[in-house]
Amino acid sequence: MRPVRQETADGPGLIPCWVQSEPAHKLVNLEGIPVLNVAGEASYHRPYSHCTAKWLNQAVVKNYLRESGRRWLAGRNGHQMMSEKNSAGIAKFFMDWLEKNVH
Repeated sequence: MRPVRQETADGPGLIPCWVQSEPAHKLVNLEGIPVLNVAGEASYHRPYSHCTAKWLNQAVVKNYLRESGRRWLAGRNGHQMMSEKNSAGIAKFFMDWLEKNVH
């Protein structure tokens, strides 16, 4: 797949991504399956979670990146969202997303 690292990050506080060289390898078996990519605002994954979304987009996998603290859920959530004080709101978001996107 010949990965290459971006010269610069996509924004402040983010890590440069490893992406595929073009032409990118396609994950055809996942092409029609929606993927939810979630990162807690205070998670150690947050600086590079957008890289997973970018790689999946290159591989023609429809995916949705959501970070807590940005639009969908207030709170500085960490990596283990099921243990957070607002875990009921997080679970509701997941269930609503599943109802809307998975058929």
